Amino acid sequence: MTNRARRDPTLGLVYLRWTHDPDDGRLAVLFEALELQGVTLTASCIVDNQPGLPAVSLPSHVVSTVVGDNSSREFSGYEAGMQHLRASGLKPDLWLLVNDRFEADRLRFLCSELLTTAYEASAVVGQVDRWPIPTRVMGRDVTTWVRSNLFIIPGVLLQPGVSVVTIGIPEFEQLAPPPMLATNPGSDLSGLDRLGASTWVELVLEWLTGSGEFGLRAHWYLAGPIHDGNRQRVLGKIHSILNEQLLSADLRARGAALLPFELASAIGALPGRTVRRAVVASIRRWPVRTVALGSRRGVMAALRVVAEVESKFRTWSR
Repeated sequence: MTNRARRDPTLGLVYLRWTHDPDDGRLAVLFEALELQGVTLTASCIVDNQPGLPAVSLPSHVVSTVVGDNSSREFSGYEAGMQHLRASGLKPDLWLLVNDRFEADRLRFLCSELLTTAYEASAVVGQVDRWPIPTRVMGRDVTTWVRSNLFIIPGVLLQPGVSVVTIGIPEFEQLAPPPMLATNPGSDLSGLDRLGASTWVELVLEWLTGSGEFGLRAHWYLAGPIHDGNRQRVLGKIHSILNEQLLSADLRARGAALLPFELASAIGALPGRTVRRAVVASIRRWPVRTVALGSRRGVMAALRVVAEVESKFRTWSR
């Protein structure tokens, strides 16, 4: 009996740019990595997320370009690109959403095996970050989330009418309490009932300013005191963080696991079909437990051993 080969999922790319460089070396790096890994794009769209950007030197692939309004930073830009591609009749199995601030070292994971894992497990794949303590905001668990500068979302989770913009500008302006932009952040936390998340605000402020009680290991690349000169930039960044983390929380609420690049790639590369299918089935059944399980190196090592035994047995028994 011949085993049915895994189908390569269709892939729609939305790439967001703010750069005024018409060559946009980041875009070239992205397309080169996809080509090197043998990833085929069904369609792609470049979103100029502010007016007046010079036309970009497009790769040889078929690419369309639209203009975003940056109303909700990268999230409204992603939404504009997806709507543009949907209008052409595209309904991809997976969306690859990227902006020009992505970490280049993550591109090595973008291979067909990883994409198949994301599709079969109905999982969101990207750089998974977490706060050092359990954290909630607006009633959702945002302890763990996927970074929004380079990530993959199954199309089934983003049907038309479901937006990646969780909190728009009007909602955010009503929610953001004044203390979040205080000259001395953290000195006055009155009004936080609008977000219902004092711990979240303290963590975000520490990440943005580089100062706080949690001892975060990483901070914003522009971390420093909040003042009149950077107040609007900080406000926009807080809005972006809120959208980033609430999107992950909402996708998880729809039954999606959040898979780190490394874990999704390792699962896709398992040589044994039975083991791989069992792992994917487990992810779909227990999505919330997946990240914690994947952080244990011994689990994946054991799975690889079992998968290799299965693969060798299949080869021997033919």
